[in-house]
Amino acid sequence: MSIVHHFSAVSASEEDWGWQVAIGGRALSEGAPYLLVQLSRAPTEQDRQFGHDLPYVEINDQRWSWYGQVKRVALARTELQLSLGALAQAQLGNDGEFVFRFELSPPEHEHLASVLAQIFVGHPAYTEIAA
Repeated sequence: MSIVHHFSAVSASEEDWGWQVAIGGRALSEGAPYLLVQLSRAPTEQDRQFGHDLPYVEINDQRWSWYGQVKRVALARTELQLSLGALAQAQLGNDGEFVFRFELSPPEHEHLASVLAQIFVGHPAYTEIAA
């Protein structure tokens, strides 16, 4: 069964180091639920060796963070569905299914989709769900 969170704060950015999507209040208050997804623009050989060249996902706390554990990300008009792999499921003690709901203007949604597409370029995990 999916864990569902509702958010008013969503940011998607392209930085010098890579791409980042943050959904929720990570910077606003300790303990607030959030989702952070990142990908480095230029991973090093050591990053590749340890799997850190794959998308990074963090849910609510750095203790719940992984590289390469995203099985599926589906972006719809008002939500992002996330399915995590077996390692993340085992550590979380659940089925790794999350739904992050939000309200975005069409340009904000388009920007979010663009940044997620960069993070998951070449990955079959990312899909967009038509409205």
